[in-house]
Amino acid sequence: MYFLTTVSKWQGEDGGRRIVNDSPTTYLINPSNIAEIVVLNGETRVLFSDLYNNSRSGLSYFWCNTSLADIILASDSPMSSGIYSLDVFYKNDPLRSTSVLNIKYNNLIFAWAYSANANYSWVVYQNGEKIVKILVSKALTEILDDAMKYSSTININAGVNTVITTTLTVVPYSVQLLDSSGNDVSNLLVSITLVGGVYVLTFYSIDALLNCKLYLLY
Repeated sequence: MYFLTTVSKWQGEDGGRRIVNDSPTTYLINPSNIAEIVVLNGETRVLFSDLYNNSRSGLSYFWCNTSLADIILASDSPMSSGIYSLDVFYKNDPLRSTSVLNIKYNNLIFAWAYSANANYSWVVYQNGEKIVKILVSKALTEILDDAMKYSSTININAGVNTVITTTLTVVPYSVQLLDSSGNDVSNLLVSITLVGGVYVLTFYSIDALLNCKLYLLY
């Protein structure tokens, strides 16, 4: 499944497809395109391939703040096999009209927020052996929400169990909880139980956490 991470540096032959900022940038990453992960001096370095079915194509390195364990979790969580519909701006111009583009979930390579409007995103995807960059009318977190199937904004209470009742009637196979800063705090999950025909999640935290994003795959 996709995951969000803060990238401090991205090096390689990028053909202008990646942005280079003086400050860290949040990206949505497809873990299917990861060829290698190494932890160096407390930071995660990822060897990334533009084409997920060709580990020697468009190779580059990026450094991010997501742990090795969390990247492995994202890689091990199944990706939707369905089709994703995106509203794409004509000629990547946000002042022009949009048209619908349908791509496979696994063909989305990475994405980042459009700097002039956070409700839009740059998306890079694979079309056969070609790499295409498009501007879409969707926020970065919305892209993640769509891919994750179920999402909710929740508050975690301090020092007591926080019980979240979902609408799911099938057990989720992946649970991701991000705090308001985008940090992964999924380890706060205590249990998943079936109550009254729907699944209930219990979280515990020493500190109160407001406006957390809960993502479930099922």
